[in-house]
Amino acid sequence: MTALNPVRNAVFTALHDLAKTRLDEQHREDWLTAYTRSRKGSAHLRAGDIRRIFEESAPPISSAMKPSARAFLAEVVGIVRGAVENAGGRFDIAQAA
Repeated sequence: MTALNPVRNAVFTALHDLAKTRLDEQHREDWLTAYTRSRKGSAHLRAGDIRRIFEESAPPISSAMKPSARAFLAEVVGIVRGAVENAGGRFDIAQAA
């Protein structure tokens, strides 16, 4: 278990940074737009804005993924691969599947 701690810490930190970038930094204007809505029906529009932000930030993963979902998944796999290899381990995607 002790050998996994550096991997866990690195993955946690990198995923936290990824979430901050994808949810906050890349969508700051979208969040402002969503939360400045104020007319009748604005809650429904805001919910749609927020749903879109989340789906763009972390696209749904499935067997029929869009290119954006494949890119997101590749980024997450890269984070895990980097953490494992930096801790002295070997990461083989074929064995992980």
